Amino acid sequence: MNVGTSGPIVITFSHAMRAGSEMYVSLHEGTATGAAVAGHATWSTDSTRLTFTPNAPLAAHSTYVLHLGGGMMDSGGRAADLSRCPQFGGQAATGQMMSGGMMGGSEMGAGWQTPGTGTYGMIFTFTTA
Repeated sequence: MNVGTSGPIVITFSHAMRAGSEMYVSLHEGTATGAAVAGHATWSTDSTRLTFTPNAPLAAHSTYVLHLGGGMMDSGGRAADLSRCPQFGGQAATGQMMSGGMMGGSEMGAGWQTPGTGTYGMIFTFTTA
């Protein structure tokens, strides 16, 4: 998928998400092991759309990885069901990806792990226009 370099990245959920879950969203340059892109995430008024806005425009024709941590919760306190993410081009963030220097292990804490699955949420790789 091609994402613009100057606009925000919007993620839509099927139902309202819990405030604070935005802390489990990160964007990395190049690969999952790449440098984190500084930015901020905010929820829509109905908490179904999360908008991540980088602090500076992304580089053109470059690859980025968006990580949605498994600790994201819906408004009822249930872990977000990220199992359907592969239908939208995502893949599970495994412990192997997260350890041994991958992502520096910084996103392996309990809040990043998907309860009962042993994974650490989902990653989506995209290229900017």
